[in-house]
Amino acid sequence: MYEDIVYGGFYTITGKSKNYIHIAGTDEWNKVVTGKVPKKIFYETFKEIRND
Repeated sequence: MYEDIVYGGFYTITGKSKNYIHIAGTDEWNKVVTGKVPKKIFYETFKEIRND
């Protein structure tokens, strides 16, 4: 699970392509969100959350 450190919200990776990472989760207003994010932006603005 990943957290968006800029806007908030929690997301899971549902797939990957050459230029994009496909995600699904909830945004800062707890609405369900699906879509794709460019890889560069994903690795800059998303932080992995570990449930150890």
